[in-house]
Amino acid sequence: MKNYATANKGGYKTWGPTRFNLKVHGLKTAFYGPEKYDKSKRTLLLIHGIGGDYHGFMPFAYDLKSKHNVYIVDLPGHGLTDIPLDRSYDFWKKWAEELLPTLKANSIQIDEVVAHSFGCLVASFMNIGNTPLSMITPVTHTTKVYLFYTKVIYSLRYIIAPWYGWYIFAVSRGLMLSYRREREGVDVIKWVSKNAHYSMRQFVYQAEVARDIDEYDLFDGVNKGLTKNLRIVMASHDSFSTEDYFDLRLQIPDVDIKLVSGGHLLPMEAHKELAKEMYDYYL
Repeated sequence: MKNYATANKGGYKTWGPTRFNLKVHGLKTAFYGPEKYDKSKRTLLLIHGIGGDYHGFMPFAYDLKSKHNVYIVDLPGHGLTDIPLDRSYDFWKKWAEELLPTLKANSIQIDEVVAHSFGCLVASFMNIGNTPLSMITPVTHTTKVYLFYTKVIYSLRYIIAPWYGWYIFAVSRGLMLSYRREREGVDVIKWVSKNAHYSMRQFVYQAEVARDIDEYDLFDGVNKGLTKNLRIVMASHDSFSTEDYFDLRLQIPDVDIKLVSGGHLLPMEAHKELAKEMYDYYL
């Protein structure tokens, strides 16, 4: 049987999803998706993490788009979504709560939310109801090294901002966060690093957001009854979170947890395996 992702290797580079803007909690928010919504397909909403934009999910979305309506949203202050005036996490919570209702009001019914990295925290804020939620390499609690890193970046944000988005530095960060440095995965990281949107104002804002990330417990929502609709995909070599696959199996035994070989950037470095593990994606 033919592997769809392999057969379309690199096709994400020339695929141009349709971009449209919607007001979510008063903020002009960028979405990317199919040119035409197909009611016969399941519909996914993908949410990236802090410091990225929709490009990081493009290979994974491309693998799935023939059988799903795949939408990607840029977080506040990321990609082509505006930077909010309100710098608090209360704004993010309210913005997240309005995501699904806003799409529904525009005739887009989401059947599953898929979040990566710190995007999982955003997803945990959502008014998700019975909608299934999948978390990819969630950051349950950040490591002391990462917390130190965010504090340094925040204190030097105005000095670092002019060069932080340079291609060579972006590629280096991507490779440090990955584990499977095979040719295709490295090619994805290079493509994302070259094409992701970056501005100095966005970087300053993102540094402010990252500084306070440790104040929130990712699994607050799990204790509110989300376990039956939650699944988690962990990476075998993820250096971001203090908990690994085996820790979570003990902490939240009722949740469907899968393990995929790779590092923190699974949607880039192992998007084919991720699509197969999550959706058994073959043609």
